[in-house]
Amino acid sequence: SIHLLENFCSYGDEKGASEMIFSYGFLESGVPNARQLFLSLDIPDDDPLKLVKKKICKDAPGVRLYVDDDEAGSTGWESPFVWWACVNEEDGLEFEVLQTQDGSRELKASWKGKEIGTTSSECSSLKDMISADPLWDVFQLRAVVLLQGRLERQLSMLEETEEAFSSVEHDEDGTKTGIRSAVYTTIKRLRALETDLLRRGIQDLTRTRDNLMASETVQKYLSEQPASTETEEDFS
Repeated sequence: SIHLLENFCSYGDEKGASEMIFSYGFLESGVPNARQLFLSLDIPDDDPLKLVKKKICKDAPGVRLYVDDDEAGSTGWESPFVWWACVNEEDGLEFEVLQTQDGSRELKASWKGKEIGTTSSECSSLKDMISADPLWDVFQLRAVVLLQGRLERQLSMLEETEEAFSSVEHDEDGTKTGIRSAVYTTIKRLRALETDLLRRGIQDLTRTRDNLMASETVQKYLSEQPASTETEEDFS
C-alpha cells in the first residue's frame, strides 16, 4: 500500500507536491518542481537555554524551503523558529519569570530590555528585534549554517534510502505486491523533485553563507572572539 512508500518521502505543506499526492492521490504532470518542503527543526542540544526557548516560543519548530518564483532557479526559506536557536544571553536574549495579578507565574522573554512578542502578543517578534541589531549578519550566518545542516541531513536520508526504494516490488494493480505501479512511479517522481529542491537549497545557502562570512561585521566579530576551542564558533 501507499503507507509502505511514505517512509521513503519527506513531507511538504499545503501547497507542496507531497501534499498534493497524499491529499488527492496524484501529482499534476506539469509540476516542474517540489514547490516547497516543510522540514522539522530543533534547537541544538548544547544550547543551555533550549528547554526554556521551546517553552516560550509559539512558532512551528520547522523551516519552509520553497522555490522563489521571483528569481528563476533560486530558492528561499522561512522559519520564525530558527532565530531562537541563533541568539543567547551573551547576545542580549533574556528570560524572566513574572508573577501575575492572580498569583500565577508567567515566563517572559526580552531582547536587550524589550519584550519579545509571541503569537498572542502585540510586541515585536524576535526576528524583528535582532534584524535591527548591529550583529544581524552574525545572527543570519548562524541561521544559515543551522539550516544548511538540516537540509544536508534530509538529502542524505533520501540518497541513503534510494537503493531500498528502488528494490520495492510493485505491479500494475497491486494485487501481487500490495503496491500499484502508478503509485510507485508517482512517489519516485516526488523523491526526484524533493532531491532537486534540497540540492538547490543547499547551494543557495552555501552561497549566502560565503557572502555573510565576507561581511565586515562577521569578520570583526570573529576576530574579537576568544581563542578557546570551547567558545569558538564553527561556521564551516
